Amino acid sequence: MSGIDAPSFLKEDARQADEPAQSELEQLEELVSELQDVEADIARLEDELSARKAKRQVLGQDRIPTLLTQHGLSEVRLRSGKKVIVKEDASVSVPPDKRESFFAFLKDRDEEDIIKLQVAFGRMPQEKFEALFDFLNSYEYEYDQERNVHPSTLKKYFKELLGVGDENKAEGIANGRYMRKEDPRIQAIANVFTYFTTKLK
Repeated sequence: MSGIDAPSFLKEDARQADEPAQSELEQLEELVSELQDVEADIARLEDELSARKAKRQVLGQDRIPTLLTQHGLSEVRLRSGKKVIVKEDASVSVPPDKRESFFAFLKDRDEEDIIKLQVAFGRMPQEKFEALFDFLNSYEYEYDQERNVHPSTLKKYFKELLGVGDENKAEGIANGRYMRKEDPRIQAIANVFTYFTTKLK
């Protein structure tokens, strides 16, 4: 009996049972179309948001600060009562090819205390791990070390070094209290970009 094929009407019933009903296919097509519309809306809104952010950057970091600073102002209150405050800020990064020069710069200025040293050791028995911190210099373990400066500390350091945000920065540069970001010594150790921010209160 096992070699006898099922009747054709039973095969057709089984095939139809496995296929979605026509109404379900139509519903699926509608849902897929709706998904495509939503994805298109998201792409359009993301493009619009990017354009708005770019415009905000031009207004807040360029046009408004330029208008105020050319008149020697850092803040002003409008007739509407809105207060406009412009501040100078900085973005700083130390790429790998400038890292050692930056550390040498800090050492020459006796300012190495802002450096964080991270040391990673391989697996070892707990007792050796504990002994290592007591007698580190007398053990010859291989380890990797990484020196870095926390991003917020790095930004604060260079803002103070360059006088970013100080209304008397020009005077500070003239008397040697501040360095210029165009100084070759600065360009050799970090990538520094200064800009203005605008706040409305």
